[in-house]
Amino acid sequence: MTKKIAVINDLSGFGRCSLTAAISVISAMGIQACPLPTAILTAQTGYPHYYLDDYTDKMDIYRQEWQKMGQHFDGIYTGFVASEAQIDQIFHFIDTFYTSDTFLLVDPVMGDDGIKYDMFTPKLLEKMNALVGEADIITPNLTELCLLTDADYDAIIDIADTRILIDVIGELASTLLPPDSDNSNTLDSRQTSKKEKEIIVIPTKTVPQGITAIINFMPDADAKTNEEAMLEEIKNVKTGQVTYAVRDTHIDDKEIHEGDIMGIGDAGILSVGQSVEQTTKEMLSQLVDDDTELISLYYGQDVLEEDAERFAEVEKIEAMSPEEKFAFFQGELSKCIRCNACRNVCPACSCRKCVFDSTKFDSAQKANVDSFEETRFHIIRAFHVAGRCTDCGECSRVCPQGIPLHLFNRKFIKDIDELYGEYQAGEDTESRAPLTNFTFEDAEPSIVTERG
Repeated sequence: MTKKIAVINDLSGFGRCSLTAAISVISAMGIQACPLPTAILTAQTGYPHYYLDDYTDKMDIYRQEWQKMGQHFDGIYTGFVASEAQIDQIFHFIDTFYTSDTFLLVDPVMGDDGIKYDMFTPKLLEKMNALVGEADIITPNLTELCLLTDADYDAIIDIADTRILIDVIGELASTLLPPDSDNSNTLDSRQTSKKEKEIIVIPTKTVPQGITAIINFMPDADAKTNEEAMLEEIKNVKTGQVTYAVRDTHIDDKEIHEGDIMGIGDAGILSVGQSVEQTTKEMLSQLVDDDTELISLYYGQDVLEEDAERFAEVEKIEAMSPEEKFAFFQGELSKCIRCNACRNVCPACSCRKCVFDSTKFDSAQKANVDSFEETRFHIIRAFHVAGRCTDCGECSRVCPQGIPLHLFNRKFIKDIDELYGEYQAGEDTESRAPLTNFTFEDAEPSIVTERG
């Protein structure tokens, strides 16, 4: 029988968080996610503007209907709450569905980066503390841990020594244990029996490490076994993030200016540049080694999905050896029948007479395995439209042989962005293309050959 998790969280139109993220992850694990929305938001609360539709009055309807159906949940996962009243509803839900076989995970959503969210109140904190006391696993960020333990966030964030920081966090976490496991915790006259619990801090530093630790949690194993397994697995996770520099500075022997794009790894600054793509690539080159098995890329609200995926195919080819690249393109271009559909549809191919139509050169023949045209026609075309290709993809779309011709052009676009700054051909009529606007700061052409 498929396991089921009740996911009590908000649904945000923008933000890639909460139910939007949880449902897909839980479903990918082969578990049925049963959402109970606490609120519907136009965008998560980190956006400058958002509308929130509070679902407090509907939460108990969900509970009653699921109770009528005789539903059982293997897990209960709580996240964003719009008010302290919703925590009362969550307790009511737990009273109804929690059994000895149910796993309770509480994400005490209250703030981040030392800042409390809009819905935060002292009463909400009081009730969240009680809910945390019932959980099998809690996933607070540092801000939320400080709120739950009444600790000074600014003082803790200033601790430079990682070992001391982990010890301090461990001490804070231990205070969340009930003073007497045999006592009952009272919340608005509600008596909740407390199980014996032991708090163990898994010192994850990044979200991917935290996810890895949770995925490797084994409900049937003892605390020591789980701790050892989780600690071992997070060692295998390397994390990098790309962000903008907010001021001029000098870090890790790197000169950084305001507006520069930085690639930050677990141990410091790994790359600095002007292009998001190139900075990310340089950062990855330092993170990835022969033992790396899986690379996951996450992008935020400032990166569009199509931009994030735009150069993925190109990077796969760039990662090939020279022999593999030659074999790949030879295999694709050998399909060419020189129908000229790609040339005819291309808006950047505007010469009155194409050199490949001239009878003065060995270029008027149809495709042949060893011909000049087969190995050079599309390469020369890509060079010819470099800096002017809009990446419309029409060349690949109209090709009757299904040759991915756009990859040639996209490789040039990628190199131009990295060498001369990001540029979108056809975006306006004023900007000059990088290859037609020489400056003394331009990269030498040899850098492309040296880089491969």
